[in-house]
Amino acid sequence: MKKIIAILTTFFVALSVSFAEKNWEVEVQSKLNVLSVTDISGEKQTKLFDADGLIDDDTKIGFTYDGDLFEAGFEITPVFFWLDEDGDGQVDDVMSGFSTLFAGVKFGEVAKLRAGIYEDRTEDTIEDIKVNDYVDEFDFGFMGPEFDLFEESDLINGPALLDIYLDPVTIQLSPLASILYEDDETEKEFGAAFRVMASFDAVDLSANYQFKTVEKVTDATNVANIFSIFGKLNVIEELPILVGFSLYAESDNSDAAAYSIELRAQKDFGFMGVGLHNNLTLAKDGEGESCAILYDGLGFNFPIGETMSVSLELHSWVNFITDANTGKFVAYPYFTYSPEESVAFKVGVQLETIYGKIGDEDVSETNFCVPMSVEVVF
Repeated sequence: MKKIIAILTTFFVALSVSFAEKNWEVEVQSKLNVLSVTDISGEKQTKLFDADGLIDDDTKIGFTYDGDLFEAGFEITPVFFWLDEDGDGQVDDVMSGFSTLFAGVKFGEVAKLRAGIYEDRTEDTIEDIKVNDYVDEFDFGFMGPEFDLFEESDLINGPALLDIYLDPVTIQLSPLASILYEDDETEKEFGAAFRVMASFDAVDLSANYQFKTVEKVTDATNVANIFSIFGKLNVIEELPILVGFSLYAESDNSDAAAYSIELRAQKDFGFMGVGLHNNLTLAKDGEGESCAILYDGLGFNFPIGETMSVSLELHSWVNFITDANTGKFVAYPYFTYSPEESVAFKVGVQLETIYGKIGDEDVSETNFCVPMSVEVVF
């Protein structure tokens, strides 16, 4: 009994020492929709400071810990605090408020195992694969007619993820969840995700593959496949260039397919930083309707002294296969203040406009938002 107590005491002491290290990161991010102008059949509708002005996808509170032995994190969105549609004071699905909730254990330089709700992307894993410091975060994937990513091509977010390190190669394996049949309408899903990454002097590489089998008692099995490969070229000094190709296909529906090509680059001139994004997606919506969407992003960053900087980002989307000129445009000037290396405050104004024919509807809408974030590392 004394030995068990001694072992437990040693474990908790080691755990407390580990979590006492300065490896925490806290981020609070919000996005308020200040003004929305919609043209409905020529009659403009305007909303100023709408009651539902906080945008869920861009408003969150997150904490992460990354130590030598353990890692953990959670991130919640406003839906966690808000009433459900019935107004009874309860959120129907409490877990829906968590976009991140995981824990992981590290086995030295050999492996790492994590489980829970998380999102792991190529650019988060390969050192310096991310080349978009001057352009707002834009994930790899396939864009649909509404100019949103309908599927990310380098994302792993299964219930568990095993990292195996074989320097300079990293292998990642993740199972996808499966459920048992309950009735004739219940779907059963299973599958897996694989990723192989390698980092060299001249290039960083990532090859990703995931498949998910979805079947019902009364229907045939459908297998969705996603394959992607990305490479960051370091052949030109201080000019990293990222290129990538992604493919999406379903086994029993040839009308549900997509291809995308990525190109990103950035350059720091000292007095100014410049970032460039390009994505071309050719896709079908599952019912035979096609879209060809070109995304272009251009970002500028101007440092002011050692603690401040001013940035401007311009984003545009154009769908070339429509009956009318259809597109989306975003302009985002913002200010960053970082009094210390571990603290960053960011605030700006975002103009977003979407126009043309989306599906069967003519759309004309303009939104003014105020994004804001505070990030502290300690």
